[in-house]
Amino acid sequence: MQQDYLYEGFKYTAKQLKKFMEAAGIFTISLRTNDIIHHTPDDPKAFREWLTVNGIEDIRPKG
Repeated sequence: MQQDYLYEGFKYTAKQLKKFMEAAGIFTISLRTNDIIHHTPDDPKAFREWLTVNGIEDIRPKG
């Protein structure tokens, strides 16, 4: 269930995001415009959960 609202401290809505990966608490995010941005949230776990709940694909290989 995608929510079109802002995550606190992040200026993009979930609908603007396409994919992400995270390393050491820094998120690299691909926007639907194909621009790439970086975000370092205060709470990486909560931010990852927000991305996941909103259906944003984590492209980091599992393993």
